[in-house]
Amino acid sequence: MDLWWKAAGYCRVRLTSADPMRTLRMICQEIRLEQIEWESGLAISFCCASGDLKVIRQVVQRQGDRLEVIQKFGLPQLWKVFASMPIVTLFLAVLLGLSLWIPSRILFVQIEGNQKIPTDLILESAQECGVYFGASRKALRSEQIKNKLLHLLPELSWAGVNTEGCVATITVRERQIQPDQKSRTKGDIVASKNGIVTSFTAYSGTPLCEVGQAVQQGEILISGVSDLGIRTRVTAAEGEVFADTVNRVSAVFPKKSVHKGETEKVIRRFGLLVGKKHIKFYSDSGILYPSCGKMKKIIPLELPGGWKLPISLVIETYQKAQWVVTQCSQWDAEERLLQCLRRQITDHAVAAEIQQEQLVFSQEENVFRMDGKIGCREMIGRTTDGVYLEGDTNDDGSSCERGTS
Repeated sequence: MDLWWKAAGYCRVRLTSADPMRTLRMICQEIRLEQIEWESGLAISFCCASGDLKVIRQVVQRQGDRLEVIQKFGLPQLWKVFASMPIVTLFLAVLLGLSLWIPSRILFVQIEGNQKIPTDLILESAQECGVYFGASRKALRSEQIKNKLLHLLPELSWAGVNTEGCVATITVRERQIQPDQKSRTKGDIVASKNGIVTSFTAYSGTPLCEVGQAVQQGEILISGVSDLGIRTRVTAAEGEVFADTVNRVSAVFPKKSVHKGETEKVIRRFGLLVGKKHIKFYSDSGILYPSCGKMKKIIPLELPGGWKLPISLVIETYQKAQWVVTQCSQWDAEERLLQCLRRQITDHAVAAEIQQEQLVFSQEENVFRMDGKIGCREMIGRTTDGVYLEGDTNDDGSSCERGTS
């Protein structure tokens, strides 16, 4: 039985006759038969091409015998089986299409060689370069991707893309940044605010202030210019200057505040995140109540082996709660305002220590108010660029131009 028979279709039939051999000899004169087997003294079975079945029936009818088709084989019969099961046929067609499409596409992207740069940032930049889920392998150009990736991420010194099967591997090399050395920029130490100097220490430069001296904001406290007699030395002024300062402060606190109470109802919404597209499985916006709190949880889908698909399950949880109005007491408001003002002073100063407070607490229609002054001891010296005259010299003996540092 050759391949043509199997492709065109063949069948196995049973011949029942008083003289099967005589009928079989008449059939073999015109038609090719295979796999002839005796089943009984009056019945014999054999295989023939489906196209020859009509001729065999005519011969059998002339002899008055009986012909029975036992089973059909070949592609035509297989097609009839699939036609009777459309769902299976559709599944096989899709499977065949995927088997032809998947080997030519990128399904997974992995990053190698990065230590400081986040992997998600490199993946997002790679999408702009054309390396993403479903991208064509033939369309990838390693040199173009490398140039564009280096332009998007200046922190990289080299990048390359290799594909193996459905996996694209992006190998990167991060730019080596030398550790910053201590800056020796020429400059002065000036006052950051008004105050009375209480102590100072000059490590480098010439001090221009004294203990007990009142200084104004911007006044030079330690100069980077040192007069050595024969020449003038220009360097970076280093030191610490502490002074007593007075800070005017003002703050308000509402008498009534509104916040969320206990949760009354929890609503969950589901969706899919395919790449950057968010597919929602609900029709409304999700925010159902003014006091509704929202929490979003994204669960990436993974295959065995740790391969992450560009598809994530999004679960949004909305918690409905009632607004609760609370009345703040005078003692509580005063305590909170005092803590706020103290924190404001210490957070915006260097090495600040509060010395005295002169504060007035008052009430208005809807708020509590606290105004006054806070005196503290803090470091007011700040480094700034200096302006030097022509003829001033640096540490190496070279001259400084006017207006440079």
